[in-house]
Amino acid sequence: MKLGPLLKLVLRLTVFSAPLILGIGFLERGLRSMPTPSTEKHKILVERGPSAEIVIFGSSHADAGLDPAKFPCSAINLANDGQTLDIDLALMRELVRGPGRLQVLIVPVSLFSFHVSSGDFARLPEKVPRKLLGLDVPNVDWLSHWLGQSRVVKATPHTAIGFALRGFVPLPHEVTNLGWTPDPVKPGRTSIREASTKAEFHRMAMANDHQKEATLALLAILEIAKGVHAAPVLLVTPFHRNYLAAWAPSELAEFRARLSAIAYDYRVVVADYSQDPRFSDPDFADADHLSPGGAQRFSRILASEVIGPLVRCEGVAGGKWAP
Repeated sequence: MKLGPLLKLVLRLTVFSAPLILGIGFLERGLRSMPTPSTEKHKILVERGPSAEIVIFGSSHADAGLDPAKFPCSAINLANDGQTLDIDLALMRELVRGPGRLQVLIVPVSLFSFHVSSGDFARLPEKVPRKLLGLDVPNVDWLSHWLGQSRVVKATPHTAIGFALRGFVPLPHEVTNLGWTPDPVKPGRTSIREASTKAEFHRMAMANDHQKEATLALLAILEIAKGVHAAPVLLVTPFHRNYLAAWAPSELAEFRARLSAIAYDYRVVVADYSQDPRFSDPDFADADHLSPGGAQRFSRILASEVIGPLVRCEGVAGGKWAP
């Protein structure tokens, strides 16, 4: 039986493409199953979330800046690179899905937090080459960010291979069993030039201006915390003086006014350490992230000044917060 030319072509294409398609499928599956900081955080949420009395959300500022081991009670850090308030909300909903022991919820907010939504940081490299940013984009794990966090929010707009081909390969991170990711010190990263470049990078992420979505996500987190009788703390981590100087006074004033308004309306504790004089150059890994030593010192200060009075657990003075 003779085959027509078109059928022969189809068969040849099928034979040729089948191994390629299978190879791509195995590669995609392998990339998606790779351990990443985000998947490690989600594992911590599932395994330790129900027993956690103190939970930390937030972006890389909290990821690198807060060591749960220095806190009283059982604490976990679920912050991550580029994590925005809408992803914090998704994590919060999963955290309270079952019974738990949550007493204090730490929600770190940064100067960009009220203007960004999930994906704003991950989409930046599509707009501007990384070299143009002058940042070398330290430790920004785009592939891990999307593959891990999208499992929480149940949506991912790109394939793993798509990110890998564009060069956004996972970088090594050391995540402790409680979720702290120490940020190694980068010499020269606190200079005026580097701090200004980092601030501009954050402004670019803010360009889409998701104020409504970000604010609603934060308010929803506060309402859920109130519903489970947990004390929410809006936290601003320490920043290097050169990073703060790179923002206009009007930008800083707008940020603090928004924080104050939410604190007043929702009876929320605000702990703003952004300009705390106790933190100097050795405490910073770069312009807006604490070094490992700075993070441990900050964690001890926060535990003593803010968290201690809000929790009640073995060996800790203070009373449990009540709504």
